[in-house]
Amino acid sequence: MTIREVSKQICRLSDGRINGEKFSQTEFTNYLKGMFRTGTSVIVSLELPDGHWLCEVDLYEFHPYCAYDYFLPENREQEKILYRRLNSKNQLKGGNN
Repeated sequence: MTIREVSKQICRLSDGRINGEKFSQTEFTNYLKGMFRTGTSVIVSLELPDGHWLCEVDLYEFHPYCAYDYFLPENREQEKILYRRLNSKNQLKGGNN
């Protein structure tokens, strides 16, 4: 998928409520573009009808194109994997000190 397609799907699922803010599709696309300047994976929090869920958006580089995809856990057990990744990334950056 393109970054716009991923952004569109996530905004539709969450009504644009991401990381505690309200995003338009364009704003979220720009947010992702900025985040992907420093890495190939972004974890965001979505406000869905059944509660807050983490979602991971990944960048796959296929030169000359880039492809994006996202992972939205189906249950809280799967979501724990994202919490562990988020926690390990935070500790690598010096967080929780």
